[in-house]
Amino acid sequence: MTEPPHKQGAASDPKTAAQAEMLANRLQKRYKHLGKWARRIGADAFRLYDRDIPEIPLVLDIYGDAVAGALYERPYEKDPDEEDRWLKAMTGAVSGALNIPRERIFLKQRGRQRGKAQYKRLRDNQGFHEDVREGGLRFRVNLSDYLDTGLFLNHRKTRSLVREEARGKRVLNLFC
Repeated sequence: MTEPPHKQGAASDPKTAAQAEMLANRLQKRYKHLGKWARRIGADAFRLYDRDIPEIPLVLDIYGDAVAGALYERPYEKDPDEEDRWLKAMTGAVSGALNIPRERIFLKQRGRQRGKAQYKRLRDNQGFHEDVREGGLRFRVNLSDYLDTGLFLNHRKTRSLVREEARGKRVLNLFC
């Protein structure tokens, strides 16, 4: 008998394996509920998980057929190798729960940042995803190279308002 997808490749650490299973169960329930809502409003980018389970300090956003997210800084020190193994186990849980290949899951570490540090390039993969839709529009997001993707999901209403007010006009977006 084979293991369920969210358990495949799970860590040998029982605590991490239990957390991976909790995360997978939570994601399946949230996706079932939020996926219907997103289809109804014509959006395929939405926040799926935001530290819902205290011991799993992740934020996960769906962008079409990919996931971008981050591990929030923990209030205590954790061995970097152990943290990497934990993050890989959580990536496996996300992959299995949502049936998304691991290479389409982009997880970063979010720490306290000051000034321009939060806008620095983390990688140079150019992980652009051009099929993110919202309100009849297509967006190009970078899921891998920066902490932020370029499409702020909490600004959906603002984008809708601007779209309505600017109908038939050209708009210069100065990102402010």
